[in-house]
Amino acid sequence: ISPTKAYYYAHEEGTVIVWDPSELEIVGEIAAPDGYLRDGFTSSTSPSIVRGNRLFRTVYWENQDAGRRSEDQLLLVYDTERDELVASVPETRCPALGNRAFAAEDGTLYFSNWIWAVSDTLLYDGQEHCLLRIEPDAEQFDPEWSLSYSEIADGREGAMFTYVKDGKG
Repeated sequence: ISPTKAYYYAHEEGTVIVWDPSELEIVGEIAAPDGYLRDGFTSSTSPSIVRGNRLFRTVYWENQDAGRRSEDQLLLVYDTERDELVASVPETRCPALGNRAFAAEDGTLYFSNWIWAVSDTLLYDGQEHCLLRIEPDAEQFDPEWSLSYSEIADGREGAMFTYVKDGKG
């Protein structure tokens, strides 16, 4: 976040530890959202992306023994000035949005799945993967927009969308 503020995400509990890297000391904690813990599953998250005073990340759940991921997830939005969770938004359109999120020049944020999630679709007839976005003036996924890999790749699955520049990915 800054030279004096960093967040560490403790996966097991879902807690965010706020710490000062310049002093190497913990300065706060942000509690996990309700419904975070799930029996038989561990959490997995996307790397965080910061826009203004908001930090965005997704969280979904995995059964690592079975190699399966949940089809639902949460978009978590944190206020980096007050160090608090301001939104925990359920999402089911695109599963396992665990890849690095990207910001376009205009501030639009793009979220996509990580490569391992494709096995749910190919091996277990799971949900198809796609991209979601958060518009520059919004703090939640655009309810009217998603982009399916199968639409742009002749029916094939895909993963790890990367925004390049000038509206291209």
